[in-house]
Amino acid sequence: MARAAIGLDQDTGRDHVVCDRLGKLADAVRSTLEKTEGVLTPHLDELDELIAERDQSIQAKAQPYVQLVLDHEVQESARTNARNWLGHALEKTTEPAIRQFLADSWQRVMEAACLVGGMSGTRWQECADTIVELNWSVQPKPTADERKRLIALIPSLLKRINTELDRLDISTEERTPFVNACFDLQTAAMRSRPGAPDFPAQAPAQAPLAPAASSPPFGEVRAPQAQILELDGKLVQYIGLPTETKSLWRTDSSAWKEGDWVSFLLPDGERLCGRICWQSSLSGTVLLFNSGWGYAVALAPSSLEQQLRDSRARIVSATSLFDEAASQALGQITKR
Repeated sequence: MARAAIGLDQDTGRDHVVCDRLGKLADAVRSTLEKTEGVLTPHLDELDELIAERDQSIQAKAQPYVQLVLDHEVQESARTNARNWLGHALEKTTEPAIRQFLADSWQRVMEAACLVGGMSGTRWQECADTIVELNWSVQPKPTADERKRLIALIPSLLKRINTELDRLDISTEERTPFVNACFDLQTAAMRSRPGAPDFPAQAPAQAPLAPAASSPPFGEVRAPQAQILELDGKLVQYIGLPTETKSLWRTDSSAWKEGDWVSFLLPDGERLCGRICWQSSLSGTVLLFNSGWGYAVALAPSSLEQQLRDSRARIVSATSLFDEAASQALGQITKR
């Protein structure tokens, strides 16, 4: 019965649907035990059915929150991949106009491409190849064959660039400075001389790359970073770390599994008890949900691992009633 009521607030009244059914079941068991040859099997089956119904209900109600976290992590992954691509792309050009264009516009193009098919997708590769050709197009062309190839390339190159900018609704006004600078650079390349003197004086745009994640000092645990995800009235407390890495403590046989009920702490110290309804196959993020919360909690696996190691969290669905009673009795004896 404790398993059936797990996760309910301590002040939950008897009129709660779960408490009501457990109360009636307890009355039925008591009545059966008063009989000489009372059989408890039907009551145990009813209890198992109640547990299964509650778990299935919570799992179903958690799905919108799962999708919210999944969408968030896919977006964040695409943003990170585009930012990393930009870092490498900036190393391959010194032209201020192109560097600014990559940071201001093409990084967004790469992020959108990653969302469509990932880094192995056709669109990502085509967008990356476009910049390779753009860089080549502004380099000096001392031979007639190179100039002929450039003349043939420019129309299709500009078309591909404009197509991707159109997809992101980047205005003509926003892209015009780059288009004009690009024309000047390619004209200079045709004349076998680097640089475009008419490009307006402007500091090279250095991409706002994320600072390299540094490891905390030995023995220091980095504080979880929390944010609120919201969509259509659904809220998720997303608690992760700035850079999630595979923990040395984690093994292939994880300490938890979907369906476990876990008692854990939020960053502000509030204790909650929720059911693990999903774990990301990519990031390992664990989504916990309880119908009584009105929201869900997404925890970085390293955060949950740390709490389990420190005994601030525990898997309560794996705790037997005997162990719970023994622990309480031991605690009372210790206080005497």
